[in-house]
Amino acid sequence: MTSRIYLVFSFMISSTLQAQIPREIASFDYSLLPNINNTDISETSIRLNHQFNWANTTLQLHGTYLQRQYQFYGNTALINFGNFETTHFLQFKGTVNRSLGKNWKLQSEIAPSLASNLENGLSTRDWVLNQSVGLVKEWNGPNRKVSLKFGAGRGTFFGKPQFVPILKYGISHGNKWSLNLGFPKSDYIQVINERNSIASFIAVNGTYTNLSGNISIDDLGTFEHAKLVQNGIDFGLEYLFRIQPNFTTSLKSGYSMVNSLEIQDENENILYDFDPNGSVYISIGLKYNIK
Repeated sequence: MTSRIYLVFSFMISSTLQAQIPREIASFDYSLLPNINNTDISETSIRLNHQFNWANTTLQLHGTYLQRQYQFYGNTALINFGNFETTHFLQFKGTVNRSLGKNWKLQSEIAPSLASNLENGLSTRDWVLNQSVGLVKEWNGPNRKVSLKFGAGRGTFFGKPQFVPILKYGISHGNKWSLNLGFPKSDYIQVINERNSIASFIAVNGTYTNLSGNISIDDLGTFEHAKLVQNGIDFGLEYLFRIQPNFTTSLKSGYSMVNSLEIQDENENILYDFDPNGSVYISIGLKYNIK
């Protein structure tokens, strides 16, 4: 088994702090994923978020740009990796929560996303439309809040864009702890005191990137608009320490199961399999919070 280490540095600006986890206004992240079976991946991202509130409706706007760098070390004689060593991800997401009365809410989300190496410029093949719609039922008590969400959505959680059911159960006890069970992420957050909290999580993630240039593979030929597909499951623990009112440090570690990292043609035939392995990872971060 080949191991890899995630190293993540993050800077975050936020407006509120709930269960020691701030709501993000803007963030910058750098991560390093070395040695996924002779492949290293580094990521640089920036995220912007804003929220608008009306009488019975909330609109959340999110923007994300991520640049991913690949370093390939194995079997380089079979394929020219040079034209997709750098890929780009850009997403605009809008989430609407509308109260329906009697503790029911309608939640809908639309997120056009670009994922490409942009070698031949922009095209419609670079874009994927992610979306979801669901109903949320809430039960509120003096110190406890329970919610249940169910619906359907379309996303790249397993690599290829596809529709998936949505089911999420959440429960929280004031600002002391919260539990969320569902898809694509489940987590438990325990606030120890004003400065310390710890979280455990499991999450499904995937990428589906258009390779707009020609890909030449020995014995197979040349392919246009191939796809770089990755999916896996991450689980682990995160520790947060607020060193002073505006700064919080984090340390995260766990295990990542990378189920696939492949180059596919437009008909989803596998052209090249990187044969990735699972690995241990660690991440560190610094967050800046605005009260």
